[in-house]
Amino acid sequence: MTSSLSDIQENVKTARENALLGSYDTSQVYYQGALQQIQKHLITVADPARKQKWQQVTASMLLHTYIVYIYSAQNSGSDILH
Repeated sequence: MTSSLSDIQENVKTARENALLGSYDTSQVYYQGALQQIQKHLITVADPARKQKWQQVTASMLLHTYIVYIYSAQNSGSDILH
């Protein structure tokens, strides 16, 4: 389980670094990977309080992923907001 949590941490770190560098598509891939790993981890979490914390992390990461998506679309000239 520890490697799973460290993998999540590494994917989020890489996603953030890529977003800061303007590599939005790569960032989205790493965020999606981290989100999938969290979903797998949630299956193993029995404690309701810990599960709720992980669900909050998931919601926050979904927001980050959406923001990166917006930047990606703006960078490519796509008009997703209208």
